[in-house]
Amino acid sequence: MTWCVAVIFLAVAVTLPAAAGSKGRRPDSSCKEVGPLLTSLSKRKVERDTDLVRLFQIGDRCNDDLIAGLNGPDFNVNVAAQEVIRYLGNRRGMEALDAWNSTNKKFYPVWGPVPVPIMDFDYKIIEASILVDGAKDLGFLSARYIYALALDNSPRAKQVFSRVARKVASFGDDSLSKKTVNLLSSKNALKPFDAKGGLEKAVLDNAIFLSAGEKGVAKAKLLGFNANKDKALIELDVSKGVLAEKRYHVVVSRNTHGWQFFSINLVSVS
Repeated sequence: MTWCVAVIFLAVAVTLPAAAGSKGRRPDSSCKEVGPLLTSLSKRKVERDTDLVRLFQIGDRCNDDLIAGLNGPDFNVNVAAQEVIRYLGNRRGMEALDAWNSTNKKFYPVWGPVPVPIMDFDYKIIEASILVDGAKDLGFLSARYIYALALDNSPRAKQVFSRVARKVASFGDDSLSKKTVNLLSSKNALKPFDAKGGLEKAVLDNAIFLSAGEKGVAKAKLLGFNANKDKALIELDVSKGVLAEKRYHVVVSRNTHGWQFFSINLVSVS
């Protein structure tokens, strides 16, 4: 889903060579796929999930190539690269995205989830879209930011989540933003879980962003692991009928305590 945003920044001159950090790195033949895959992803075709999943699988090994796409001459490819970087959420990619956001002067669609820790650019979007005077419910467009605030354990995120909760309290009971805040406020979004019964089942069982009724009609599918095998991309389909469907992309990360939610993205709703 797209959402065009414009944020005014002070001009900062930043140079990010495409080959930065690649010295001494053993060439990986799969990285040759990145350019064509980003071009295909940028066209927003029906089968775009195939491109996204493959980029998720190889992206951690190919940061240089993703950053080259982010800073290349084709703006649509730039936007596709920022989406993949958001899904992966690794530090080097996010630092490059932060620099790109600070120099970009164009309106552009923000695709993909909001990884944690939340960067300043996403806090600016929260302020400009959810916390601004006269803000209205933006549904799934706001949901990704509310999920991120719940998953980011920093003092800033906790403070902003409280402000968002107060803001959406005045929205109607059918507001997706209000429902999302209410679900997350009563549950521990940071609680780790094991995957002994299968990762898809574990993600579904622990999906704090779904109501009990939604869990009963939801299906989970593992789309792929990242190159480091410490993150997984899961698709959740929730269907209560043709006109009551939701589809999520959920990234979970693994640490010594088990698996945790890393990002939650509501990609479609009907």
